[in-house]
Amino acid sequence: MKASVSYGSLANGLDDCELRKLRNAVLSSEKPWYQDMSHTRQLAVKGDPCWKEALGPARAWALLVSHAQVQPNTAQRGLPNLLELSHWHHCCPRTAINQSWNNSFGPAGRSQLAPRRIGWVSAGPFEWRDQFGRTIHLGRISPRMIDEFMSEAMVQRHEEAAQMTCALALAAQLFVESPLRTLGPSEDRSTWRGLLHAKASCAMTHLR
Repeated sequence: MKASVSYGSLANGLDDCELRKLRNAVLSSEKPWYQDMSHTRQLAVKGDPCWKEALGPARAWALLVSHAQVQPNTAQRGLPNLLELSHWHHCCPRTAINQSWNNSFGPAGRSQLAPRRIGWVSAGPFEWRDQFGRTIHLGRISPRMIDEFMSEAMVQRHEEAAQMTCALALAAQLFVESPLRTLGPSEDRSTWRGLLHAKASCAMTHLR
């Protein structure tokens, strides 16, 4: 199922909606002891089974650059030809605010957007900067090593998201649930206390 849904992701990638649906489908089929965990926590605990699909265009670009740099004869295109054939400079996002997955230009444009999912930025056609500000030189580092860096960055991203979710849940318990217990229950939603109870219960459900 995963292979059929993610077909073509190496070139075209998956937008945020498609990626979320794929993750939900994969995580929903996990073993029973993960069923009670939110998907955010599952991704932090056991890793992202769809990280390769999430970063597909970026991984493909790193592979092309590596082949053009290390084996220009067998790749049949050096780095200048690779830039010309991919129209990289025409696909380069001018502003990070207006650029999105849907209005990006082809695989080259999406290869610059995909790294943002792990906190990386494109510093040029052959350079990325990771979440720590370190420069990743494409062509000098093997694609397999770059995959390792990307996988670790994706894990960190999910761990940060899970920590934020836990922090929000704790804050809600301290600043919402505890005061409501002091006020006492109210079933009448026409009163401000009843409305507050209903809103708090809904918020706590989403945080869990």
